[in-house]
Amino acid sequence: MPDFHDTEQRLQAIEQRLERLEQAMLARPAPVWAEPDDIFDIDEVGAEMVTAEPSLSHAPRTQSDTHSRTLAIGSLLGWSGATALVVAMAYLIRLAIDEGWLTPARQIAIAVAFGVVLIACGLLLRNRDRVYAGYLPAGGIIVLFLSVYGAHLFYPLIPASFAMFLVMGISIISLWLCKVFDSDIYAFFAVVGSYTVPFLFPQLRGAPIDLVIYFSVWSVLFSTFSVIIGRRAVLLLSLYLALIFFDLIWRTNAVSEPWLYALMFQCVQLLTFAVATLAFAVVRHDPMRIDTAYLYLPALLIFYALQYALLQAHLPDYAPWIASGSALLLLAVYVIARLLLKREVPGGQFLVGAYLALVLFHAGYLESLPEQWQSWAGLVAAPLAMLFLKLTQGPMQSRWPVPLAFAVIFLISFVQVISNIEHPVTFTNTALYVLYPLELYAAYFFSRRFAALGVFCMPLLYAGHVSTLCAVAYLIDTRLAVSMLWGMVALTTLVLALEFRDRALGQSSLFIFAIAGAKVLFYDLADATPLIRIACLIALGLSFYAGGWMYRKLDFQPEPAK
Repeated sequence: MPDFHDTEQRLQAIEQRLERLEQAMLARPAPVWAEPDDIFDIDEVGAEMVTAEPSLSHAPRTQSDTHSRTLAIGSLLGWSGATALVVAMAYLIRLAIDEGWLTPARQIAIAVAFGVVLIACGLLLRNRDRVYAGYLPAGGIIVLFLSVYGAHLFYPLIPASFAMFLVMGISIISLWLCKVFDSDIYAFFAVVGSYTVPFLFPQLRGAPIDLVIYFSVWSVLFSTFSVIIGRRAVLLLSLYLALIFFDLIWRTNAVSEPWLYALMFQCVQLLTFAVATLAFAVVRHDPMRIDTAYLYLPALLIFYALQYALLQAHLPDYAPWIASGSALLLLAVYVIARLLLKREVPGGQFLVGAYLALVLFHAGYLESLPEQWQSWAGLVAAPLAMLFLKLTQGPMQSRWPVPLAFAVIFLISFVQVISNIEHPVTFTNTALYVLYPLELYAAYFFSRRFAALGVFCMPLLYAGHVSTLCAVAYLIDTRLAVSMLWGMVALTTLVLALEFRDRALGQSSLFIFAIAGAKVLFYDLADATPLIRIACLIALGLSFYAGGWMYRKLDFQPEPAK
């Protein structure tokens, strides 16, 4: 007989499930493509989902993408059109010359008129589309520059002095157009056009002082302009071209002994651009960022290379001091900028630090420090690097050049010390061989306390082992004694590892054991008497066995707390 009570419970459970499904369907939001009356029409909704789902391979472009692409195509067409007009004008003048229609004066006049028309058309259209209208004046500036150069270089129509005056005027007009159209292309024309004048007009190369005045005046003008309109690109381009172009010209100058004028110009350039950079940061409230500092750095390196080469050739005794003076000038400008802005200037900190590091390493360590003191400088370099990091503030990416210079000084000095094992034993050399391992081991234990310095732990530790082994080889003259002491160093390392519960220190003892074993097998046993060979093998065996017994205890030691 069927259990009606069980059947009724099953039916109630089915009804509850249907009710929950119905509530879930009612709570589900309607698709955007479905009408309110069609919400529960599953077949129609499914069909619409299939037909309305967009293909991933044919996703519609956004309005911003389409707009950017349109502007890019328009810019390309604009530049192409302006270039075509300039080329067409050149062909027209060439045709007129071939046919005898134009005299040289008329050719230049037509070219000048065409350049003026291009500039005027761009100014008339700038209210409608300033960026696009700026392409026409850019072509007009090029035409004006070429017209002046042609009138003086190819046709003796105007004297050099008047041609230079016209070039200056065109450069000033180009700077004005840079402000009007808010485009760096005009500043590029002005800077390049101005600094190439001495190459085209030899009259400027007669007296070095004239060349110094010419480049210095333009440097001050471009620096002032960059601060007024807020464009670092003008300042940077002027800095590079002034240094490089002046050096190229004065080196080929026929005037005797022009190096003093070149030194004067380099100092004026450094002061001009340092003050301009400071003024830009303060006036524009735009401190130098690190990415901007990377653009300035090659210019400083060029300046240092040119000036130091000049000083090394003519004032070798004063070269390091003058280089140090330039570094102090940049440091003073950075301090003033920080005080006026009342905040950190990471870009300035990096730039000044990089220049200080260069002067410290090259002018200080390599050029000024006597060779016998360079090894001692390495001992001082590591503490000075730590002191620098402790006293300075700011992100590490703006402070690393100076510690890097100290690290390089230490590495060079370290290599010098460990490579001089065969030098005679003196008090000075003995002190160096003792102090280097002590400093390296102290630096290892110090770096273990800071997570940021963890990457330096193992290099410091193994460098300490290498310097210790070299010190033993330097102070002891007997092969067997050296091997025995190297084994003692490995055992001492294991003892200290167990004492301080330092697994890395204990594992590094394997390096010492390997060096000691290789020395015994490949060096001590060669050409040795039987008794010496037996003694060496016994010493090696005992040290290895004792080391292995202590090394097994490292597995039971916990890692040191970080």
